Amino acid sequence: MATAALPHAPAVASELAMPTLEEAFGEPRMAWLNGLFRARYLPLISDAVEEAIFDRLGHFRASPKFRAGMTRFLYDGKPVQILIHFDNPSLTLPSGRTADQFSVDCMISFVLRKAKVLPPTTGHTFTEFRADSDSVWWRWWQGDDWQKVGWEAPPKKRNRRSPGYQWPEPPV
Repeated sequence: MATAALPHAPAVASELAMPTLEEAFGEPRMAWLNGLFRARYLPLISDAVEEAIFDRLGHFRASPKFRAGMTRFLYDGKPVQILIHFDNPSLTLPSGRTADQFSVDCMISFVLRKAKVLPPTTGHTFTEFRADSDSVWWRWWQGDDWQKVGWEAPPKKRNRRSPGYQWPEPPV
């Protein structure tokens, strides 16, 4: 039978149908984000460095693992875990500053949350990979999906000490 020889065809088709991280973010949100950077919006520039999160205009400097995992998460909403190694070498940015790739991926996830690309029910946590390892799992899920995949309970959310900034609404 021909169908028995094609077990991976639907996965390949769905991979091709997935938007890129930038397409999921969208041009209107990208213009919104660029406007906040141009305005030197303090809540943004205190947590994200523009030259670190972009490797060229409108393109995130995401690690291949973060890009693949987050794109998959945005596409189908299913829980995803990304293995993070803390011994990654630093990146040298155009200004000569350095940043490690994990910090850059964290900045991009911050921007995805503030731009409301990630649903409000999105949760994430870090879980030890192995006791003798410098690596961790960075896990992302929606709602209580962490239970459905058998992950341990995430830590309780901490209460904010300050009310935080009111961000301008991103376009949708």
